[in-house]
Amino acid sequence: MTPDLAPPTVEVTETVPAEAGDVPCAALTAERLVAAPAPGRHPTTPCLGVRADVAGRFSAQVPDDGISRRFDLARGRVEVGLWGLGPAQVRVAFTATRSGGTTGYIGIDGEAFVPTVPLAEARLDDRAHGLSGAVGIVDDAWVMTVEPGWSLRPVAATYAEDRALFPRSDVGGWVGWTSPRDLASITLAATAGEGATLRERNEGKDLSATVVVRPLAAANLPVRLSVAAHARYGTRGLSATKNHRYAVAAQAEHAWVAGGFEAAVADGFDGDAQLAPAGGSLWVRTGPELPAFAWLRADLHDANRSTPEDAAWTWRMGAGPRLRIAGGRAPIAASLGYEGTRYAPNALGVAGTGPATVHTVWLQVGVQVEAGVPVAITRGTLDRPGR
Repeated sequence: MTPDLAPPTVEVTETVPAEAGDVPCAALTAERLVAAPAPGRHPTTPCLGVRADVAGRFSAQVPDDGISRRFDLARGRVEVGLWGLGPAQVRVAFTATRSGGTTGYIGIDGEAFVPTVPLAEARLDDRAHGLSGAVGIVDDAWVMTVEPGWSLRPVAATYAEDRALFPRSDVGGWVGWTSPRDLASITLAATAGEGATLRERNEGKDLSATVVVRPLAAANLPVRLSVAAHARYGTRGLSATKNHRYAVAAQAEHAWVAGGFEAAVADGFDGDAQLAPAGGSLWVRTGPELPAFAWLRADLHDANRSTPEDAAWTWRMGAGPRLRIAGGRAPIAASLGYEGTRYAPNALGVAGTGPATVHTVWLQVGVQVEAGVPVAITRGTLDRPGR
C-alpha cells in the first residue's frame, strides 16, 4: 500500500465583518465558557475563546504521613470555545491528570501527567427566548451552579465536587431556560451517571432538575443574590444501584465581598445503596475589585447518616495579592493558605488507623488568563468527505 501523498486541499475562507454594536470577542469569553442558560444577543463575529488556569503548590502537613512536604499541581486546565454566526458553539477542555492516581505507582511513563478531556460539548443557544442546550461531555448542572460563586477552584473544589457527591462533568445533555430579566433559570439534564471518566455501566440514566432564582436581578443594586435547588434521580454501577441527590445553595456577591452556603444529601453512593452521605459548606471571600483576595470556609461531611460518629470537619482560610500586568487585569495570584480536618472516631475507613486532626499549610502561585479573538470561518467543512 502506498502512502497518501496528495497535497492538502486549500479551503476558501471568509471573515464575517462585525455588525455595528456587536459584542467584542474578549468580552464574551468569561460568559460563553460557562455552561448555563444565558439570554441576550448572539455574537455575529466568529470568536475563538481560550481560558487557561494553572497553579503550583508547596505544602507542609502535620502530623508527618511519610511525605509531609511536597510539591503539587493544584490546577492545570485549558479550555477552548468556538462560537459565532448564530446559536452554535463548541467547547473542549483539557486537564492535567496524574496517571496512576494519587496513590498508585503504575501509570504512563512512570506516573506522568497526561491530558484528559473532562468536557467536549456542542451547544445551541436561542438567546431571544432564553433557551440553551448542550450534548456530549457536559458540565454537571449543580457543580456549575455553585462553582462560579465560590470562584476559587485552584484553592479547592466546591463541597459537593470535593466529596465526590457530584462529578465535574458527565456524558449526556441538558436543556435550560432563563426568564426575562434573568430572574430565574431551570435546567433539565439527562446523563450516564458514571461521570466523565467511566464508561456507562447500566441502562439507567441520571435525570435531574436545577432551579435558580435571582430575586434582585431586576433591581438596580450592587448585590447579586441567588437561591438554587437541585434534585436528581440516578443509578450507578453494573447493578444500577440507586444514586440519588438533593442539594440547595444560596449566594450573595458584591464587588468587594461574597458569601454563601451549599448543602447536599445523597441516597446511595459509589455503587453502595446503603451509603447515605450528607453535608455542606459555608464560605466567605473577597470580591474581584480588591487588590488582594482572601477566603474563609468551613465544611461538614457525614460519610453515612446511619453510622454514628463518622463525620469530618474541614476548615480553610488564606489570603494573598493579585498581581496586575501593565495596569490591566490581575491574572497572577499568590496565596498562603491553611487547611485543617478533624475526623470523628468512625470517619476513617478503619477506626483508629489515622490521626484525629490533620493540619496543612501551603504556598501557591497560579495564573488565570482568558482571551477571545475573531477568527475566519472555513466554507464547506460539513460538505467535505471524511478521510
